[in-house]
Amino acid sequence: MEKQVLRLSLHEREGGHCFYCLRRSPGDRRCLDHVVPQAQGGSNSYRNLVSCCLDCNSLKAERNAVEFVRSLYRDRRLSSEELSGRLRALDDLAAGKLIPSLPVQRKNGNGSKSTTSVMSMGVL
Repeated sequence: MEKQVLRLSLHEREGGHCFYCLRRSPGDRRCLDHVVPQAQGGSNSYRNLVSCCLDCNSLKAERNAVEFVRSLYRDRRLSSEELSGRLRALDDLAAGKLIPSLPVQRKNGNGSKSTTSVMSMGVL
């Protein structure tokens, strides 16, 4: 259950859009991608995971994320402004600035539970 909550928070961080191509990604057409592939030493940290569409996940495969985003620009799937934004977002992600919100349950004074949102600093 905890992993599902973490997965959902990563999808929500991207606002329902593919991190790479910025297209809207419905729930059944999205997945998580390792920016630095695990085969190249990438971790399961929120700093290395993004929500993306199945098309981008398949096309990126084991490639470097910067190279992949640049290929989307060359293929005219991203404008120059979008390319710049994606490159900045990759820098922000690596720096730990794109932190997903995670719901946390707390007990109220009357014994009931309430859910609030906090920022996650942990590893998945």
